[in-house]
Amino acid sequence: MNKKRRKAVSPKVKKYLQKEINSECPFCQNQDVGHFEIHHIDGNPENNEMSNLLMLCRICHSKITKNEIEKNQVELVKSKLPIKNTSIELVSITIDENKYNWKSDKENDKIFFSENSQRSISPHLVLSWTLINHSRKTIVLKRIKYSAISLPSGLTGPAFPSILSSLIKYKIPIKFDVEEQKINFINQIQIPEKQAFQFQTELFYEYEKKTYHLKGRFYLDIIFEFSNEHIVKIPRLFFNCKSESEELKHYGLN
Repeated sequence: MNKKRRKAVSPKVKKYLQKEINSECPFCQNQDVGHFEIHHIDGNPENNEMSNLLMLCRICHSKITKNEIEKNQVELVKSKLPIKNTSIELVSITIDENKYNWKSDKENDKIFFSENSQRSISPHLVLSWTLINHSRKTIVLKRIKYSAISLPSGLTGPAFPSILSSLIKYKIPIKFDVEEQKINFINQIQIPEKQAFQFQTELFYEYEKKTYHLKGRFYLDIIFEFSNEHIVKIPRLFFNCKSESEELKHYGLN
């Protein structure tokens, strides 16, 4: 019977596997990643499918080969591992409805509607973002990437409490229907391990160095980038509509 040969795991896959375990052994929390090994869950060294690979320390790898850690335990650990980006959790996106002329939709907190009101202390759209750093390292919020797509505008009809105080407010000029925009934050915030944090973004339309209210229907795709290659991709946000395919409402027309 021919012994199956072990296929080399590519550097790209190794990098992913290290991110998958947040650079620590999923069994004993050892962080000496320079000496970690890759285990083939099904016992087939030729099967380098991502779902069959698990990076862990030498000691725990040895325990698996000796059946001190059973296969079903390994499979369970693999199934519960966070994939890239999930070490930072998005908790909420909120608007102070007492200060600004916007409201969040009662059924979906990723949808917002503007109001005809004069109570706003700012002509811009201010969102408060609350996240939690679940990793075992201090991280730094470095930049935002976004795509803003305008939608045909018509007549459309409209809470979420913030608990934390915002650490900082970032001003984000919105450009519609162009390539993905990147904005590096000069004043970066540092978030210790296992801590929740909140910051704000002030969104506005900018044209010829003048700023204006954000009006009409549009949606935003946003990604926040942190240190150590952590990223958070925000679910698509809709403004003055509930989807990109929402039918326009016209009044006074036959």
